[in-house]
Parts: sequence; C-alpha cells; structure tokens
Amino acid sequence: MSGQRDWGAELAAAGLSWDVWSGLTLWGRAGALPELAEQLAAVGGCARPVRLAGTVRSFSTATGELVGEYDTGSGRVGGLLVACGSRHASVCPSCAHRWRGDTWWLAFAGLVGGKGRAAGVRSHPRVFLTLTAPSFGAVHSRRLRSDGRAVACRARRGWPVCEHGEPAWCGVRHPEADPVVGAPLCVACYDWPGLVLWNSHAGALWNRWSVQTGREIGRLSDRPAAAVRAAVKVESTRVAEMQARGAVHLHAIVRADSGSDPDAPPPEWVTPELLAAAVVGAARRVAVEIDVPGVGGWVLRFGDQVEAHPIPAGADDAEERRLASYLAKYVTKDIAPGLERPVGAPGEIGLLRVPGHVRALVGVAWRLGGLPELAGWKLRRRAHQYGYRGPVATRSRGYSATLAALHTARMDYRREQAARVGADRLAPNGVPEQTVSIPALRLSRTGLDAAGRWLAEQTRADRETARRLGREEAEIIEGPDAA
Repeated sequence: MSGQRDWGAELAAAGLSWDVWSGLTLWGRAGALPELAEQLAAVGGCARPVRLAGTVRSFSTATGELVGEYDTGSGRVGGLLVACGSRHASVCPSCAHRWRGDTWWLAFAGLVGGKGRAAGVRSHPRVFLTLTAPSFGAVHSRRLRSDGRAVACRARRGWPVCEHGEPAWCGVRHPEADPVVGAPLCVACYDWPGLVLWNSHAGALWNRWSVQTGREIGRLSDRPAAAVRAAVKVESTRVAEMQARGAVHLHAIVRADSGSDPDAPPPEWVTPELLAAAVVGAARRVAVEIDVPGVGGWVLRFGDQVEAHPIPAGADDAEERRLASYLAKYVTKDIAPGLERPVGAPGEIGLLRVPGHVRALVGVAWRLGGLPELAGWKLRRRAHQYGYRGPVATRSRGYSATLAALHTARMDYRREQAARVGADRLAPNGVPEQTVSIPALRLSRTGLDAAGRWLAEQTRADRETARRLGREEAEIIEGPDAA
C-alpha cells in the first residue's frame, strides 16, 4: 500500500539495520539495555569483548569476612564483559587505541622523562634508527616522485627477462591499494624460504645488534670494551613494521645513559653523532648463520638501507611527540585483513582473502614449520606473521616503564575509583573497607550480537569525540603543543 511506512528506509536513515533494531528491542524488553551500556562503557566500547560467567567474592582484608558476592547470573546481560585486548584496529578499534596510546607514552617517556625516568634524559644522546630487511628478489612497488606523483614500478631499458623467462621490469604506476604491490616479479626467482627465515631471526639479529653497539662505541672512541661498559649504557625501544612484501622492518629510538646512573648522561665523548655511527656500524656487522638440511643455508643480515638520525633536544617536545607517534602507529597496523590470528590448519590458507604473494608466504612458513629440524622455531604458530616470532613492540629494561606496569597502574586506578564510587559497605570509621576479590569465572562466549556491536561502536565513537574535544580545548587554552 502506498500509505504504508517504509521501515527499512527509516532505519537505514537512522543508521540502523533490521538486526540491530530487533536486537535493541529484545535487550530493551528484557530490561538489560542499561546494564549492557554500563558494561560496554567499562570496557571502553570493545567491539569483541569476552563474556565470563561465574562469581566474584570480596573478602575483608582486616577480618577475612565475606563482604560481598557478585554472580554474573544475577544480571540481565548474562555475564561479565572483559575487553578483548586486541592490538589490531580491524578487530577492535577501542583496544587498538589503548595499545597505541600505551606505546606512545612509553616511547615519549624515554625521550623526555616520566614513567620512571628523570626529565634529564632529554639531554642524553638520542638517535632514531631504521633497520630494513635485505632483498629476496625483485618485487612490485609503488614509487613516488618528490612531488608525490607515481612513477613506473620498475622501468628498464630493453625489456629484460629473468632466467625463467619472466619480465624483469614493470611499467605500471601502481595505485596505493594495488594488491600486486609487494608481489615478486618472478615467483621462481624469489627466495621465499629466505624471507620467512629472516623474519624468524629478526629478533636474534636485534639482540646481536644490541651487544655489538657497545663494541662499536668502543671502536669509534678508541676505548677498551670494559671501560665503555662501565661508562655507557645503551637503552632502546623498537617496533616492528611488516612491509607489503612480507619482510619485517624495525624502527627504534636509541638513547645513551651513564653506565652507573640511568638518569645521568654518559661521558661527554659520547655524542649523538658517535651514537648514530655506532648503531649503523653494529647493523652492518651482525649476522646469523643458519643451515636447513634439504632446504638451504643462509647468512642473515640487515638490509643495506640503514638510517640513523640524531634527535635534537629542541626548545619544545614537538619532535619527541612526532617520533613517539611514528612508533605507536605501527603497533596497530594490520599485516593483511584476515591475518590477525594464527592459522589453525593448512586448509585455511587457501581460504584467506589476501593477495596471492601473502598467501604464498603463509604457506611457506607453514611448510617450513613442519620440518623436524625447525620444530623449535614454531613457524606454524607464526605463519600468519610470515614467520616473525618477536613482539610488535619491545623496550630495554632501563628505557622507560613496561606495558605490564602501565596495565597494572590502570587496574589499580580503576579499583580505587570503584571503591570510592560503588562501595556500599563502610567500616566503623566511615572509610570504605579494604577488600580482596577472588574470582571464579569461566569463558562463556566471545563477541556481541548486532545490537551489542552497534552499541559498542556508539560508545567508542563518543569517547573518541570526547578525546578530540579535549585536545581542541587544550589547544585553545594552552596552545597547539598542549595536547
């Protein structure tokens, strides 16, 4: 009938689908919407929270008396929601934002002080370092001129071919999202196992680089190793970035401290320029030799492109903020859609919705992981990361605080807030009673229905808006560097 309302169009105009609307209706009829909204706010609008079922009992630390008990079955949501904690923005933007923010703070604190480091570290020699992977064969790439315009991928005179008869050139100006970018020009020429094994040993190369840097400082300053170890302590934080070709690059901030006092500067002869030369020299010298029976042997090194730039101690912290942001953005960067979790079986590889060269790398890592000689490297568990076994971000012990310390501080703060706001049992003197909670919880399910996902997204968007408005207000009141 012409007079009938088009509910589908009205819901679409409001940004709602039928499944979201029906889900919200069911939650509302059950009287559970307020509790669901409260729990989603508590987990920051997590898009894929874990739902736990069971009980949490609270006991007085003074008397041992049971002072409270929470049963998840007593609520209308049917469980206790806990944030998923994923660092992948494609899985959960809210938790990824927390990962990015924590990484930023830790990197920034190591540059200007805070989180356990004195403000004086800003005057210490500091270097921004980039370590690349070597070449494993020619690949398609997106090349840009200085004005930002794309140029031919691999322009060559005479249209040469490789030993397998494949073109060794490419005249295409690849767009930014071209899935061909990173793919080998010739799959037969490409060293697929070498790339996977290099990724697998990138952490070992980094560890050897850390040791070699101290030796390079001694070599460049013409001082014995023992004297350098006593006078200088090199601290660093680094993140791993996965390139389109599937090779890991490492970006790091390196700082030199006194060997006896981490808050004191090193001797004056340790200049930013000497530190930059030392980290580059160490990257040139370190190597890892491996031999895989039936597959081949490799001498794994960092690539030729090694960049080290001294970080100036300017009048403000704009450069430090920029570098911390540069590192933090890689923590939540996805390798490729669908590769946020390990591959469980070889049959899953062919179903991955990824470019062909990405699927091939995952397959090579899986097959190498099946070799008895390589069982200890756990390549199958890391096949979705092309064999890379290290953390996405790591810090040396003295650079700044740790992620675990930040998470503990955040949980302690939340406990204090809960005690102030929600404590319903008071000691005789009117002070909230100190308690300890003992959970007995089990996994119930993971994720949300369509209505829950929509509500979580609204919660996340509201928080993002509040953060943006807070930054804008700070810029208006205190200037653009305040936020």
